[in-house]
Amino acid sequence: MTSLQPEAAESEESRNDYLRKRISEREYRIFKSLEPHCLLSVGSTQDYLSGELQSTHEGEFVVSRIQTRGRGRLGRAWNSEFGGLYLSITLIPKKVDALDQITVMLAKSVIETLEGDFQLQGCAIKFPNDVLCEGKKIAGVLADTSVKGVLSIVYAGIGVNLNNGENWDAEMKNLGTSYLQEKGRAISEDEFLLGLIGRIDVDYYNLLNACSLHGSSKNS
Repeated sequence: MTSLQPEAAESEESRNDYLRKRISEREYRIFKSLEPHCLLSVGSTQDYLSGELQSTHEGEFVVSRIQTRGRGRLGRAWNSEFGGLYLSITLIPKKVDALDQITVMLAKSVIETLEGDFQLQGCAIKFPNDVLCEGKKIAGVLADTSVKGVLSIVYAGIGVNLNNGENWDAEMKNLGTSYLQEKGRAISEDEFLLGLIGRIDVDYYNLLNACSLHGSSKNS
């Protein structure tokens, strides 16, 4: 686990308490027991959730202010400086048919949060796991599946450029963008996180229901 300074640890502990309180104020369709782990810095939220925590609890999630070894699809590095959202959450889909649709579902949830909750237009999915805004990358999704006994566990990693990007070099700015760069103002990373989890909960619920209906029609 990453070693934190006492003041930083206290800050993330307060963030953890705040998220728990806000989560308790609403009802979720799938996530009956969301469990946050807030970090200042970590190598990778994906590795922490699957390795350090060995999570088998649906709704357990890790969020970190920065990542030192953030990764995307095919092991590519993901720039993870202060100001972005770096999240990994455990999903345990009961329908095997849902596994190959989760990445796109998560990307859709990111777009719904950006456009529906924070009024950022021009977003689109670049298959299979990137989210673009006006043609530049603003978010990425990574779904790692692990089989443990009868369970298929998905560690879903999401990185979103929110309040970062001001210090990027010319090449980074040419390829990527952030909410701050697009709108000219910062937003609350925690409000975005809470909105995103709410969107994922609804989209995940709908995906599992659609898979159930599809399975029933095949068997009839």
